[in-house]
Amino acid sequence: RIGRMARLLTLVVCGLLVSARFVHCEEDAGANAGASGPLAGFQPASDVEEHSKIDLDIKDIEAANNEDPPDYTASKNIYENGRNSASGDALRALKSFSTKYTSASYQTEPFAIAANNFWGDWDYADKHLVAAFDGADLQGYGQYGTGTLGSTDNARKQIIKKVIKFQLVFQYAVHELESALKKYNDASATDVDRYGLGGSVHALDEWWAFHVGSLENGATSGYGPYILYEKRSKKFGTNTCTGFNTGGESCANKQLLESTNELKELTQSAGNAATVEAHAKCIRATLKIGPVQGCLEYGYKASVASAEDLPAWKAEAWAFCGAALPFLHAVDAAAAERVRAEVTLDSDKAPKWAVVKAAFTADNINKMGMRCADIGAYETAEAQHSVCTDTATIANTDGSVIDCPVIQDSDSESAANLRSAGVMAAVLSAAVAATFAI
Repeated sequence: RIGRMARLLTLVVCGLLVSARFVHCEEDAGANAGASGPLAGFQPASDVEEHSKIDLDIKDIEAANNEDPPDYTASKNIYENGRNSASGDALRALKSFSTKYTSASYQTEPFAIAANNFWGDWDYADKHLVAAFDGADLQGYGQYGTGTLGSTDNARKQIIKKVIKFQLVFQYAVHELESALKKYNDASATDVDRYGLGGSVHALDEWWAFHVGSLENGATSGYGPYILYEKRSKKFGTNTCTGFNTGGESCANKQLLESTNELKELTQSAGNAATVEAHAKCIRATLKIGPVQGCLEYGYKASVASAEDLPAWKAEAWAFCGAALPFLHAVDAAAAERVRAEVTLDSDKAPKWAVVKAAFTADNINKMGMRCADIGAYETAEAQHSVCTDTATIANTDGSVIDCPVIQDSDSESAANLRSAGVMAAVLSAAVAATFAI
């Protein structure tokens, strides 16, 4: 009798908390006792602590490259073999984040397809990085052996730093989102494999762990793709969304966190396929904002750079644009090729700002799935870059910001939680009475 009473009370309390959206309850109360700690405002449902430590490898790579002279041998070894992030009994290596895409099973993902169509290689990030580590020329990527700009340490260090974060880890983090979708929709799998803590939600946790890393506190303290959105938002006036974690201001990161939190709940039960897909499309579209802003900012800065600054600033333009151009190429291939010709480190010339700026028209931004307001206006008056006016239907096959489901704000959500709690309190009272009547 006591056992039945305890179980009934446990189930009722679980229902109360779920209804109020405070927790997700498993039949086994200790099922997610191994969940890792919060990551920049997100509480994983599962253990992704080791995944998040991949940013420690990035930090160590940058430290080795900042030696005088840069220690490319040491930094490449970390890149290829790993150092800080365990994956089972082995080390997780950044290089594998790109080379895995030579497998056909990875070649169905929207971001990977777009990148391959632009670069001509599934493992484009690894090819680019190895050339920069080795100081070697690689047509289509850069003249890191003989180029006047590309062969400099300032250029090579920036390419390694930015391509790792904003192309390599950026795309692999999204791979985990795609994996979460695949697991959730796998009708051949058991409910445990789909909705349990080792299923879809674990892959979702991995996406966020790679996006932010272990060192990120919300205010750009880390080394993951997350920092791109925070830093660029300050330059484009899209940093008006505060309070969603400790120190974050980027409206893009706010949306990414909100959708990820919603997906954490949705992917742990059946019947949510349409909303899960909508949030995934929202995330894909929102992720395009930072690379476009970076391409615009450094396309301008490189165009007016001094001879001393040009190697680093053009390398940054090439890295940021290299992340954005696959998405532009998908809607306007000619415009993407014009920008490539300006910012590539196959060339030693400074880019023409007018060409870069003209490529990201309102029509193209809308077709990539974003609003003009999502990109904003670059703060430097001399650039003469203002917020454009939406002209096209904001739609993209892979997702657009219009796909983002409406999420209650904190005040209305709290009220809803209290209403739910009130309803469930009555249920709890009745259940307690019924229990003692057993």
